[in-house]
Amino acid sequence: MVFERELVISDLGLVRRAVGGDAAAFADLVSEHETELVRLCFVITGDAQLAAEAVQNAWQHAWQRRSQLRNVDRFRTWIVAIAANDARMVMRHERRRETQERSLDEARLTNEAPSSDTNLADAMATLSPTDRQLLALRYVAGYNSGEIGKVLGLTGSGARTRLAKAIANLRKELRS
Repeated sequence: MVFERELVISDLGLVRRAVGGDAAAFADLVSEHETELVRLCFVITGDAQLAAEAVQNAWQHAWQRRSQLRNVDRFRTWIVAIAANDARMVMRHERRRETQERSLDEARLTNEAPSSDTNLADAMATLSPTDRQLLALRYVAGYNSGEIGKVLGLTGSGARTRLAKAIANLRKELRS
């Protein structure tokens, strides 16, 4: 399921109530958007547990920062940006933890070039979290380059350039 362009809620009052501190309204928003955010974060992290952790962190951050949401009809863009950033943070944390736990010999084994039967999941795993975030925002969330730019703090042109590089990196991995 691809995200709709903007959040369509029959009752924008739900978002207003949640922003105002209504925990029940916030819980309704979580129920409504949890699955889509997990899907987005999975594309970024490549791991179901890390994706679930990232989404959990995103909802916690959203609750803590709810007063910062100025335009309730931009809720979807706001929560997607938080979730994508949290997915990248979870990846960084996980990478540091794995690096500390992994022996030198194990590190050599995991750094081998991908085999010729590399599939999309393997190719995605070789990309940086930033590249996976760009691809997830474009192909899972359905954002255009202008919307991606807003989420990442880039211009539309900058988002297009970075997205083109991410796609080129993915194609290169798929060919190897």
